Amino acid sequence: MEKYLVFLLVFSMAIFGCINVSADIQNQTQNLTVDIPQVINVAITPSSLNFGSVIPGTNNVLPINNPISFNATGSNVDLVIITASVSGLPFETGLRINGASPASLNLPINCTKVANICNYELKQQSASLDVPVGFTAGTANGVITYTITGSIPL
Repeated sequence: MEKYLVFLLVFSMAIFGCINVSADIQNQTQNLTVDIPQVINVAITPSSLNFGSVIPGTNNVLPINNPISFNATGSNVDLVIITASVSGLPFETGLRINGASPASLNLPINCTKVANICNYELKQQSASLDVPVGFTAGTANGVITYTITGSIPL
């Protein structure tokens, strides 16, 4: 029995030792896919325009913290900012952006691609306020609402 086991061991080594195992190196590829959504990220500063104390009948009053800045860093699309609405008196009738009614604001902010990363120029707009003669005393508050849309840059 011992001879039989030695024979099997020697025979196995001879068979497996004679087999030449060769392997070709193969390069395998893998496809990659990612979907990048449109991102609109606009910081509008200051968060509140402060016109200070204004005597009724005064026109073209600049806010203490002028100008309005639109910073699109972090977006990845071409943007257009428009004024959707202005609420609160005297702002509804007396607010001006760059000397015109806020309703006319149509501000494009385009992506400039560098190595497929969008970069943006800081856009600034100047606000002013006209307060009509006889406007009631007290603190007046209002809100500007902007609509911001985006499109994939060409």
